[in-house]
Amino acid sequence: MKRKIYNVLNILVLLLTVSLLGRALLHQDFSFVFHNPLICLIMIVTVILVHGIKASRLYLEVLDRKLPFGLSLRQYCKITPVSMILPLKAGDLFRCYCYGYYLGDWMYGIAVILLDRFVDTAALITVLILFVLPLGSMMPAISFILVAVLFALSFIYFALPGLCQYWNRYLIQGRGSQRKLFALMALDRLQAAYQDIHRVVKGKFLLSYMLSVAAWLVEIGGLALTASLLRADLGKAMSAYLLGAMWGGKIAYLSGIILFGTVLLLLLYLVTLVFVGRKEREHEAYRNL
Repeated sequence: MKRKIYNVLNILVLLLTVSLLGRALLHQDFSFVFHNPLICLIMIVTVILVHGIKASRLYLEVLDRKLPFGLSLRQYCKITPVSMILPLKAGDLFRCYCYGYYLGDWMYGIAVILLDRFVDTAALITVLILFVLPLGSMMPAISFILVAVLFALSFIYFALPGLCQYWNRYLIQGRGSQRKLFALMALDRLQAAYQDIHRVVKGKFLLSYMLSVAAWLVEIGGLALTASLLRADLGKAMSAYLLGAMWGGKIAYLSGIILFGTVLLLLLYLVTLVFVGRKEREHEAYRNL
């Protein structure tokens, strides 16, 4: 039953993604891309390199589960177009659902996506500081909110074990009650969730962060080449592009990157469905995919 629900939900979400992609193709102007073969080539190469790095980063984050790279790539090719196309980051909920089902562990799946988002945001802030400010452009206001969120999440991550230990010791002392039992159960679940997140973060954060920075640098490199061909102001173009990436703005270059990335990944997803190996099929059956 769970597998049927999973398959039906996947089909519905992918159909919605394709319909929204078709609508974007009809209503957005991509003429600047297709009228210049060199810009088209730059964007295709950028998309391939960026998604190659990001797929490797996600595979690294689930490496301890010893899953075949082919299955991990297939999952990436399915969830990433959804994440790019669906509005208001709704695709991240689908990512958490798919990885929870894929790994057979819902909390671990959520922890993987949280780590992936955290390192990507930290890398984006790094790129903003290193490349946008030196060009004389103002930092987008949303970036300060992201910095505050990163600091808050980091503080919670490092402070939580000590807080749980203190309150656990405090609640055990004295007379027992229904409220204390409920609080102890909540603390136990919170500690279990923390352990799942810690298992994902441990030994992977730095490399994941470096891969994220590399992906953003490739994107910035592609943007810089395109801006030079169009004789556009690089500082303004970079600021607008990164703001669009953070807040979902309708930037022509960003829309082109999303278009190429979505089409490429959906085609690759179809290829992996057909050509997945026998060994990986057995592994997939074991994982209830």
